[in-house]
Amino acid sequence: METVSNNTLPELTQVKRRRRHSPAFREKVVAACAQPGVSIAAVARHYQLNANLIHKWRKTIAVGSNPTPEPPGFLALPLSNTVTDPDSKVTLTLGELIIQWPLSHIHQAVPWLKALQS
Repeated sequence: METVSNNTLPELTQVKRRRRHSPAFREKVVAACAQPGVSIAAVARHYQLNANLIHKWRKTIAVGSNPTPEPPGFLALPLSNTVTDPDSKVTLTLGELIIQWPLSHIHQAVPWLKALQS
């Protein structure tokens, strides 16, 4: 059976405190990432930060500058709230292309419009 001596205690290490960064510093780092030819990893190494933290800051700052971003793949259709005519059509103009689709079959248009968008 092994005995433990009371004279030897494990070394205590200092607890690292979480660093706090000002909004100005965050904007500076995000602006550095926006320079042409600069990678986020290089900026993270330069400022001794984790690259994931910079990605988080980029998303936060982007949302702050555009408070109502459209979801990816969202296509706004000009529809009225009340459709009285069953033969009503939705008309989309995409450049020189004009698309008319019957509202009674609009559910079939969604996959087609998504494919057209990509």
